[in-house]
Amino acid sequence: MSLFGLGGGGGFFGSGAKNSQTFATTNNYTNEAGIGAENSGEAVSGQGNVVNFLDQGAISGAMDISGAALDLGAQALKTGQSINSASLDFGSSAINSAFDFGGDAMTLARALNGDALGLVSSTLNKALDNQKTLVDTNIQGLTGLASQVSQSSSQNTNESITRIIQSLAVVGAIAFIFTKVK
Repeated sequence: MSLFGLGGGGGFFGSGAKNSQTFATTNNYTNEAGIGAENSGEAVSGQGNVVNFLDQGAISGAMDISGAALDLGAQALKTGQSINSASLDFGSSAINSAFDFGGDAMTLARALNGDALGLVSSTLNKALDNQKTLVDTNIQGLTGLASQVSQSSSQNTNESITRIIQSLAVVGAIAFIFTKVK
C-alpha cells in the first residue's frame, strides 16, 4: 500500500482495494469491593428496579447542614421580630411623649393667655375709671366757671361762653372716645 492511497491502482483518495479490520473486547469484572467489602467511596448497586446507594454520610451531613440553616433562619426571624417589636415600642413611646408635651404646652399657653387677658381687662377698667373721674372734675370746673360767667360783664360773658363751649366740646369728644373703647 502506498502513502496517501496513491498506490495499488486506487487513485488519489484510495478508491482502489479496500481493507477492513474488526476488534472485539469483553470485560468481565465483579464489584464486590464497592458493595460488601471495605470501600471508602460511593457505591451504587441494585437489581431490577431496586437501587441502593452508599454515600458515606453525605446525605446525613447535608441534612445536618440544612437543619442548622433552618435553625439559623428561625433565630434570624426571632431576632427580627424582637427588633421590630422594640422599634414599635420606641415609636409608640415617642408619639405618646410628643402628645404629652403638646398637651402640657397647650395648658401653659391657655393659662398665660388667661393671665394676659386679665391684665388687659384690669388696665382698661382702671383707665376708664380715671377718665370718668377726669370728666366729672371737668364738669364741676365748668359748672363753677359758668356761675362766675353769669356774674361778670357782658364782654367777659361772651369770652367765658366761648371757653365753656370749647371745654364742653373737648369733654364730649373725650367721653365719646372712651365710650367707644369700652
